[in-house]
Amino acid sequence: MSYSWTFGDNASSTTANPTHTYDQAGVYTARLSVSDGVNTTVSQPLTITVGSPPTATILSPQDGGTFRAGDVISFSGDGTDPDDGTLPASAFTWNIDFLHEGHVHPGTPIVGVKSGTFTIPTSGHDFSGFTRYRIALTVTDANGLTATKAVTINPEKVDLTFDTVPSGRTLYLDGIARTTPFVYDTLIGFNHTIEARNQSSGDTSYSFASWSDGGAQQHGIVAPATAQSYTATYTTSSAAPIGFVQVRSSTPQTAQSTVATAFAQAQTAGNLNAVAIGWFDSTGNITSVSDSAGNTYQVGAPTFRGNGFSQAVYYAKNIAGRRRTRSRSSSTRPFPMSTSASSSTAAWTAPARWT
Repeated sequence: MSYSWTFGDNASSTTANPTHTYDQAGVYTARLSVSDGVNTTVSQPLTITVGSPPTATILSPQDGGTFRAGDVISFSGDGTDPDDGTLPASAFTWNIDFLHEGHVHPGTPIVGVKSGTFTIPTSGHDFSGFTRYRIALTVTDANGLTATKAVTINPEKVDLTFDTVPSGRTLYLDGIARTTPFVYDTLIGFNHTIEARNQSSGDTSYSFASWSDGGAQQHGIVAPATAQSYTATYTTSSAAPIGFVQVRSSTPQTAQSTVATAFAQAQTAGNLNAVAIGWFDSTGNITSVSDSAGNTYQVGAPTFRGNGFSQAVYYAKNIAGRRRTRSRSSSTRPFPMSTSASSSTAAWTAPARWT
């Protein structure tokens, strides 16, 4: 078995347990390779620090300090080394990182200064949840040895409560939908956009009426120093229930070329006309359905075939206008047939032709 050590300073050894002395201070990497003549295994690198490392000191800000949106934070520090004495600004590197829950938003390193400032943002990434800033100073001496010191500053936060009247509607905070009521923790002085969009649920429509702070349907707010509530009030409206307005029927007892059914009252906007047509024939088909006002009817239900008879349903929607007459031509004897109309305000008529 053979051994091969490298110590990172151009020195080496072939003994199993060597002793090595470094001539200069610095950071070195040692490795060991072991071979049986066929296979060679290389160890993980071993970092060796030789000499006395420097000391980093952060003078400001103080660890545990606080901040608000828009604050200007000053940072400063010092660095000394047993061999080099007071370290120059060129030995300094600052890292200012934004910490959010368990992850880090790293800042751009600031190199070559002993002091500086940065401004807390008033918009952009929010401060909700467990957020803070970490300011770290790393100093490096002439031998490449380093020391790092870090402090953390925390946000001054406030709870904002949001609700709607009626409650349970959706509001948008910075473009994100949230169901009311909810409480949002944020940084004092931070800018947000709140919006109360018109919405609906089932047959009920909710139209924005007002915000409790007097703002527009969508507007900006600045988080105050004390807890604040924001409530959006909506007006509600519901669609009128569907109901029959008028029903007419014709029941010819013999084969007829035309069957007419007149309605007593005129139709209004939003009417839906529906017609059920039955005839004593199990093979005939309806080719089209229309009425005296020229409305075109669509299939509401496919033709049903029975023993010697057939039946189909047609409809026309958004009817409005005068009284109408439904007429129908037939080559076979129809059985008793009913026609009906449904919707919020509905009446119907329709003639039928089939072959």
